[in-house]
Amino acid sequence: MVAEAVHEPQAQISAALALWRITGNALAILPTLSDGIKHADGVIRHHAIWALGQLGTKAGPAVPELIGLLAHGDPLTRLATAATLTNIGVRAAGIPMASRPDDALVRRMLRSIREAQVA
Repeated sequence: MVAEAVHEPQAQISAALALWRITGNALAILPTLSDGIKHADGVIRHHAIWALGQLGTKAGPAVPELIGLLAHGDPLTRLATAATLTNIGVRAAGIPMASRPDDALVRRMLRSIREAQVA
Protein backbone atom coordinates (compact mmCIF):
# COMPACT_ATOMS: atom_id res chain seq x y z
CA MET A 1 0.00 0.00 0.00
CA VAL A 2 2.63 2.54 1.08
CA ALA A 3 5.23 1.21 -1.37
CA GLU A 4 2.89 1.79 -4.31
CA ALA A 5 2.40 5.47 -3.49
CA VAL A 6 6.02 6.37 -2.68
CA HIS A 7 9.10 5.04 -4.48
CA GLU A 8 12.06 6.16 -2.33
CA PRO A 9 12.77 3.63 0.48
CA GLN A 10 13.43 6.28 3.15
CA ALA A 11 10.21 8.06 2.22
CA GLN A 12 8.32 4.74 2.21
CA ILE A 13 9.41 4.05 5.77
CA SER A 14 8.53 7.58 6.91
CA ALA A 15 5.16 7.39 5.15
CA ALA A 16 4.46 3.99 6.69
CA LEU A 17 5.18 5.29 10.17
CA ALA A 18 2.99 8.35 9.57
CA LEU A 19 0.19 6.10 8.32
CA TRP A 20 0.46 3.99 11.47
CA ARG A 21 0.35 7.08 13.68
CA ILE A 22 -2.83 8.23 11.93
CA THR A 23 -4.64 4.90 11.61
CA GLY A 24 -3.08 2.70 14.29
CA ASN A 25 -3.00 -0.13 11.73
CA ALA A 26 0.42 -1.71 12.17
CA LEU A 27 -0.38 -4.70 9.97
CA ALA A 28 -0.78 -2.40 6.97
CA ILE A 29 2.78 -1.10 7.27
CA LEU A 30 4.68 -4.21 8.36
CA PRO A 31 5.44 -5.29 4.76
CA THR A 32 7.07 -1.92 4.03
CA LEU A 33 9.15 -2.05 7.21
CA SER A 34 10.05 -5.68 6.57
CA ASP A 35 11.38 -4.70 3.14
CA GLY A 36 13.32 -1.87 4.78
CA ILE A 37 15.13 -4.06 7.30
CA LYS A 38 16.39 -6.21 4.42
CA HIS A 39 17.76 -3.23 2.46
CA ALA A 40 21.46 -3.20 1.55
CA ASP A 41 21.81 0.47 2.55
CA GLY A 42 22.48 0.62 6.29
CA VAL A 43 20.77 3.99 6.73
CA ILE A 44 17.55 2.67 5.24
CA ARG A 45 17.84 -0.60 7.17
CA HIS A 46 18.41 1.23 10.48
CA HIS A 47 15.48 3.57 9.81
CA ALA A 48 13.18 0.59 9.27
CA ILE A 49 14.52 -1.16 12.39
CA TRP A 50 13.91 2.00 14.42
CA ALA A 51 10.42 2.38 12.95
CA LEU A 52 9.55 -1.18 14.04
CA GLY A 53 10.62 -0.25 17.56
CA GLN A 54 8.18 2.66 17.49
CA LEU A 55 5.33 0.20 16.94
CA GLY A 56 6.05 -1.53 20.25
CA THR A 57 4.20 -4.81 20.69
CA LYS A 58 2.35 -4.27 17.40
CA ALA A 59 5.62 -5.15 15.64
CA GLY A 60 5.41 -8.69 17.00
CA PRO A 61 5.08 -10.35 13.58
CA ALA A 62 8.49 -8.89 12.62
CA VAL A 63 10.31 -10.38 15.62
CA PRO A 64 11.65 -13.49 13.82
CA GLU A 65 13.20 -11.30 11.12
CA LEU A 66 14.64 -8.98 13.74
CA ILE A 67 16.17 -11.86 15.67
CA GLY A 68 17.81 -12.93 12.42
CA LEU A 69 19.39 -9.48 12.15
CA LEU A 70 21.29 -10.07 15.39
CA ALA A 71 23.69 -12.09 13.20
CA HIS A 72 24.05 -9.33 10.57
CA GLY A 73 27.56 -8.36 9.49
CA ASP A 74 27.08 -4.72 10.49
CA PRO A 75 27.55 -4.11 14.23
CA LEU A 76 25.31 -1.01 14.12
CA THR A 77 22.52 -3.13 12.64
CA ARG A 78 22.92 -5.62 15.47
CA LEU A 79 22.88 -2.86 18.08
CA ALA A 80 19.83 -1.15 16.54
CA THR A 81 18.06 -4.50 16.38
CA ALA A 82 18.76 -5.27 20.04
CA ALA A 83 17.39 -1.85 21.01
CA THR A 84 14.29 -2.38 18.86
CA LEU A 85 13.63 -5.80 20.34
CA THR A 86 13.73 -4.09 23.74
CA ASN A 87 11.21 -1.47 22.57
CA ILE A 88 8.95 -4.18 21.21
CA GLY A 89 9.06 -5.89 24.59
CA VAL A 90 10.45 -9.20 23.39
CA ARG A 91 11.16 -11.68 26.13
CA ALA A 92 14.90 -12.06 25.88
CA ALA A 93 14.95 -15.74 26.84
CA GLY A 94 14.54 -16.74 23.19
CA ILE A 95 17.04 -14.26 21.79
CA PRO A 96 20.50 -15.68 21.06
CA MET A 97 23.37 -13.76 22.62
CA ALA A 98 25.53 -11.95 20.10
CA SER A 99 28.72 -13.91 19.59
CA ARG A 100 30.90 -11.66 17.46
CA PRO A 101 34.00 -10.13 19.09
CA ASP A 102 32.69 -6.60 18.42
CA ASP A 103 29.34 -7.30 20.07
CA ALA A 104 30.18 -6.42 23.68
CA LEU A 105 27.60 -3.62 23.67
CA VAL A 106 24.94 -5.83 22.08
CA ARG A 107 25.67 -8.59 24.61
CA ARG A 108 25.37 -6.10 27.50
CA MET A 109 22.07 -4.83 26.13
CA LEU A 110 20.64 -8.35 25.75
CA ARG A 111 21.89 -9.28 29.22
CA SER A 112 20.20 -6.23 30.73
CA ILE A 113 16.95 -7.14 28.95
CA ARG A 114 17.12 -10.63 30.45
CA GLU A 115 17.87 -9.32 33.93
CA ALA A 116 15.02 -6.79 33.75
CA GLN A 117 12.59 -9.52 32.73
CA VAL A 118 13.61 -11.71 35.64
CA ALA A 119 13.19 -8.90 38.17
